[in-house]
Amino acid sequence: ASNTTIDITACTFMQPKTNGLQVITEGTSFSSVDVSNSTFDPGAGLAAAIDLVTSGSGDMDFNITGNPLIKSRGINAVNIFGFAGSKFEGRVNNNTINVGGGSGSGAGVRVNAQGNQNSLIEIKNNTITGGDDYGITNIASLGSGRLDVTITGNAISLGNAGAYGIHTAAGVSSSTFTNKVCANVANNVTTGVPIPNA
Repeated sequence: ASNTTIDITACTFMQPKTNGLQVITEGTSFSSVDVSNSTFDPGAGLAAAIDLVTSGSGDMDFNITGNPLIKSRGINAVNIFGFAGSKFEGRVNNNTINVGGGSGSGAGVRVNAQGNQNSLIEIKNNTITGGDDYGITNIASLGSGRLDVTITGNAISLGNAGAYGIHTAAGVSSSTFTNKVCANVANNVTTGVPIPNA
């Protein structure tokens, strides 16, 4: 049941073994996380850059803005994950994001909201390069909750085996879940080689 404020400004995270930054909000806790003007670089290792997670009935507000390099290798660069019962609200704006190669590759920005709560995220004016997965992916599943997403002004360039520049999904195939995704997608530029539509 804690209240936590984390401000990270002009820091350098070099060669982490798993995550450059990981914040987990559990129970009935609340976290406020701001990350700006910082560099995340795994070097030749496999690591995520930023991993923000809510669980229980936890709540998190975050701003990931103006970072000159958010780089991962073999996994998602920015991962926002809300387990059932929890929620989040935040921004991923004005960053340079790179997904390096490696087993599994990963997405530039991955957002997953589970359960019945409502979450909100803005993903704006980022430059996202590399990766053999998605540039930006947003999913709401495992309940009846709603994910509101604004995706505007991003420049996305995937690797040769990349999937989709921008991907959103509500629920899971052949399920009874009633989650909703409300996405405002505008003025993005995507390049790369997409997988064929099924």
